[in-house]
Amino acid sequence: MLFTACSKEQDNAGPSELSTALDTGAVGLNDRAAIVTDSNWEESQAVVLLRGLPTLGTNHRVAIVELDPDAENFGDILHEFEISDLQAPLHHLYYSPTGRLYAAGLDPKCSLAEIDLTRNASGAPVINAVDCLDTQGQKVGEDIMWHSVNGTQYMFVTFMAGTGIEQADDGSLSVFDPQSNDIIKIIEARKSQVAEGEPYIMYPHGISAYQDRMLISSTIHADLTTGVGNAITVIDLNTFTPIETIIIEDAKPAGFPSTPVKVLFVRPSIVADVAPHVLVNTMFGFET
Repeated sequence: MLFTACSKEQDNAGPSELSTALDTGAVGLNDRAAIVTDSNWEESQAVVLLRGLPTLGTNHRVAIVELDPDAENFGDILHEFEISDLQAPLHHLYYSPTGRLYAAGLDPKCSLAEIDLTRNASGAPVINAVDCLDTQGQKVGEDIMWHSVNGTQYMFVTFMAGTGIEQADDGSLSVFDPQSNDIIKIIEARKSQVAEGEPYIMYPHGISAYQDRMLISSTIHADLTTGVGNAITVIDLNTFTPIETIIIEDAKPAGFPSTPVKVLFVRPSIVADVAPHVLVNTMFGFET
């Protein structure tokens, strides 16, 4: 089970970076739940992503549960919404700066969704719908971030499988309109299709941004067998193009490239007067 929490502060990072700070770093096929609390709700309640188990005849669900250990109904599901047509579950939850709730997904049918939350007549939170968004063929949604560039806010999403899981070097970063959920641009740069030494995007997962620069990690192929990454790629947010790929491969104790997962731009809004720099954690390098 994976517990994550939204930030109560709203800066350019949006809540997504904090909401994934406790991610295990894997693609998430073994995650059984992802939990996000919202300060606008009852403090002890949370939205939970539940994986269905064929052995129990259950479907994937989005649920609201009671998490107060002192409550008589601790652990009870207060409300749930069943998703019956997905083989793979939704994966990570993120709140936008305006309070809209999104979920990245592992199923090709629903790699990104918006969850419709309201209150019923008694004031209790309920889930009305899970609306799968048009990703224009991009699959295996991972991390989401809201960030302003030159006064305009965008929603950025990494898709580990990009536009084709059958590709050995797949992966994409998508730029969405945060109001309409329409795609503004799909940023792709497959390693096999760019010149030697040119920046590329492959198996993107983690995401972070500061001013007009964004970083995405190269983690692992979505099928978990075809390949692993060993780099982070820098995106110029003025042009929405990759401008540099930085190799991260200091340690290989598992016999694989270090496989960066999460990235974080350390910046003055996090640490006062800090000179901006980047923290990167790795899955097979066992290091930060």
